[in-house]
Amino acid sequence: MAPTGLKAVVGEKILTGVIKNLKKDGEWKVLLVDHLSMRILSSCCKMSDIMAEGITIVEDINKRREPIPSLEAIYLITPSEKSVRALINDFKDTPTFMYKAAHVFFTDTCPESLFTELGKSRCTKVIKTLKEIHAAFLPLESQVFSLDSMDSFHHLYNSHAPNSNSTLLESMAEQIATLCETLKEYPAVRYRKGPDMNAALANLIHDKLNAYKADNPSMGEVSNITYLFL
Repeated sequence: MAPTGLKAVVGEKILTGVIKNLKKDGEWKVLLVDHLSMRILSSCCKMSDIMAEGITIVEDINKRREPIPSLEAIYLITPSEKSVRALINDFKDTPTFMYKAAHVFFTDTCPESLFTELGKSRCTKVIKTLKEIHAAFLPLESQVFSLDSMDSFHHLYNSHAPNSNSTLLESMAEQIATLCETLKEYPAVRYRKGPDMNAALANLIHDKLNAYKADNPSMGEVSNITYLFL
């Protein structure tokens, strides 16, 4: 039976789509996370369930860690500059890398500049998996989510720095689009007439949904739900 409720859907996406698919009898792996991916993981997965699938330890990619060159590592991280650079640094030194190999899962779309930087690094020699799972939001309850962006209100309505909003709106649009992709929904986007940022955010979300729809034409065929963004 397919999981129901947002937390269950995201939990299944991570446990099955990321961890279980890489499980091999008699083999243990390390799971690396960053701040947001750890919060996503904690909100929908039990640590006991993670360990039962062959994960021996869960560590923060941005903290100091001891090398475990005998084990492969699963990286469940956001495609941010900080986390991608930490990934690159794990395989920068020779002759011993931090881990035996890397299976990389980004929570959402990796920017072209960071993807290019990753491709020029030594990581290419050890990466066995490189995917985007499209789950860049916090599933708080079965029908409640958060973008985990506590400073967004201040930045969006700060009249002294209006030019700094474009990056934030882009990030928020991507997060909302990954929510729709996770739920397999292709909603009609509506917004309240008012500040220019309302239209800008709605258009960004619409463009990103169209990109997901192009990759998965069946997206949105299950229901005709319309989402209203205010």
